[in-house]
Amino acid sequence: MDIQKRAELLGLLGPLRGQVLWCLGGNWEGHPGFFRLNDAPDVVLAYERHLDALGELWRDTTDDITKLLLSAGRLLCGFPAEAEVLIAHVSDAEGMNPHAKGRCILMPFRVCAAALPLPEALRDTRRWIAGSAEQAALWSWLAEHRDRLIWDRAEGVYRL
Repeated sequence: MDIQKRAELLGLLGPLRGQVLWCLGGNWEGHPGFFRLNDAPDVVLAYERHLDALGELWRDTTDDITKLLLSAGRLLCGFPAEAEVLIAHVSDAEGMNPHAKGRCILMPFRVCAAALPLPEALRDTRRWIAGSAEQAALWSWLAEHRDRLIWDRAEGVYRL
């Protein structure tokens, strides 16, 4: 598949899915995480299947970043329980300069903030620190709204 066609198809995933895919090595041919499109008629479904395959491939990984990226990817496939995984793993250093940590380390938390219909006061991931009032508020919000979340597959977000 030529580069322009691949870029066009990957664009159908939207920016959040695309960024998670990039962080998992989905754009580098030869990498175990490379996303083979093979003219898939439903790119989002192909993405979902790809994440399933990566989850199986890397099920025994001890790398926390990979685990969190897979959770973020599954959150973007309509599995809201993955938000619990992400909220449970906010870092003591989440407020650090993103350039000091790297974008893929922060990506799972940014995905969670963007995909869930959180109130504005809870969207700033720089404040998502383990043991903080914000983390407690995220748990509270999720407990209150979990059963009412509606997955919008086309947009890759949840609605209430």
